[in-house]
Amino acid sequence: MAPATRPGLEFLLIKPPGCLISGVEKLSVRVYWVLAWVLLGCSPEAEINTTGVLARCNYINGFTGDAECKEYLGSNWTQGAMRADCDLPVPGSEPGELTDDLACDRSAIQGVCAVEPGTVEAANIVFSSEIESTCSDLSLGCFFASGEWQPEPSCDD
Repeated sequence: MAPATRPGLEFLLIKPPGCLISGVEKLSVRVYWVLAWVLLGCSPEAEINTTGVLARCNYINGFTGDAECKEYLGSNWTQGAMRADCDLPVPGSEPGELTDDLACDRSAIQGVCAVEPGTVEAANIVFSSEIESTCSDLSLGCFFASGEWQPEPSCDD
């Protein structure tokens, strides 16, 4: 007869506000791991930025040839992380121009692709109305960026 084993305890953990884990995660853990989680809490770098745009990156999209602008919003965006992201904003693209403390020009845009909105890695990709891509093209591109497409009222194909 096989020895009896103790199955792991199943817990449904809901992330505390500002923690780095995303969503609801079902984990098999032992009780002491849960206690460590509760006692240690979240790290300070997990706080969401509420001060606005940290920097912007202007670049040419290697797939479309269109000029795009990306705003970095989340508190996980360090100077080094923004520089690395702007150096390769889209596969096949040349490095972009990173400018601290400035938002993208929104005077004439087709819409915004909100990537990871409300999280520590939030960013916006702002699409000018002066590019050749249609609103449908931009919506599809935003889908591939795992973003939420927010078209301007004037955005029509």
